[in-house]
Amino acid sequence: MANSTSDSYNLTANQVVKMDGRGVVATVTSDALNRVVSKAYSAVRALRQ
Repeated sequence: MANSTSDSYNLTANQVVKMDGRGVVATVTSDALNRVVSKAYSAVRALRQ
């Protein structure tokens, strides 16, 4: 099974969620000037064999 990535953006084209091939999800918060002000990461999910 191939690992895939996923990205989600809000209406002002700021990235809000990114999932990498390991299943780690990064949630991104931007301010009113579209600057990244925080990133929160989930735990790595176990890969199914």
